[in-house]
Formats: sequence, C-alpha cells, structure tokens
Amino acid sequence: IMSALEVGRINVAARGVGVAQAAFDDSIRYAQHREAFGVPIFQHQAQQIRLAEMIVKIRAARLLTLDAARKKDSGVRSDLDAGVAKLYATEIANECALDAMRIHGGVAYSKELPVERYYRDAKLASITEGTSGSQGTSRVSGRLPRIDHRLTRRRPIRSPMGPPKMVPTETEARKMNRHICDWPTVRPYCSIR
Repeated sequence: IMSALEVGRINVAARGVGVAQAAFDDSIRYAQHREAFGVPIFQHQAQQIRLAEMIVKIRAARLLTLDAARKKDSGVRSDLDAGVAKLYATEIANECALDAMRIHGGVAYSKELPVERYYRDAKLASITEGTSGSQGTSRVSGRLPRIDHRLTRRRPIRSPMGPPKMVPTETEARKMNRHICDWPTVRPYCSIR
C-alpha cells in the first residue's frame, strides 16, 4: 500500500510542477505582449519580480519531485520525499496559478485562456493523494525527530513593571547554579530565585 501511495504522490507532484510551469509560460508570453502605460507589462518591476519568484519556486518543486522519483526508482523508501514533493509542488502550483491570474488580470477568469483551468487544476492537485494539511502532519512530521522546545528556547515572562524578561533555558540556569520556575505558574510574575 505504501508503495502505491509513494507513486501516487510523486505523480501528483509532477502534475503540480507541470501546472505551475504552464501558468508561468502563459504568463511570460502574455506579459511580453500586453501593454500598460505605453510599455509591455513585462517591463514593470512588480511583474518582473512576480515572474522571477515563480520560476525559482517551480525549479525547487521540480528538483524535489525528481529527487523523490529517483529514490523510488532505485528501490529506496521514499515516503517522506514523496510527501514533501507533493506538498511543495501542489502549494507552488496554487501560488503560480494565482500569480498567473494576477498577471493576466480580468481576462484570466474567462474560458478563452487556459489560466482559469490551471487555477482549478492546482486546487484539485492539493487534495489528491492526501490534502496538503494531512501531508504536513502525517508524512513530514511523522519522520522528523522530536524536539522538546521547553528546553531549547527562552520564554518571556510577563511583568507588571516594564517589558517582558527572558527566562533562561534549563541549561543556562544550571550554569548559573539556579532553578527555573515552572511555566505557566501560579505566580505569573515569578523570576529566577
């Protein structure tokens, strides 16, 4: 069963990359021909930045997908890689399709151009082979090491007098030969004794 899910997720990731690439290709073509304020909209900095961000995201999604596919082809367990590729590629497909609609403006909503279909396809890819939310919680976080954040970061203490003070981590408190009040505590304004 796991093998079938891996293949399915890699397939959905590849479709997500394809949708994002098609949205980018149509957007760049449209931006080079559509004029606003006497120049093609491609020459406006906001559109250049949007298009540059699209291509960076697409390339990253493509590399994640290819990496997951290579691992699957070599027989190595790739459920984490397939889940990450599917999650990222479908999210990028959604972002690129939305950016393509923004570049095209009002005409993007008509069925004359394929941009509206890219948007629908991207939304569908997000829920195929497991929703993006379930990908993040089950596939990705299930394989990562657990970290006890209570011991690794400083926590603010609210004080009635002035700005919040920082409570040292347990390691820092041991170095100072002191102990830390429990957080949250009955006495909310406690500090290091």
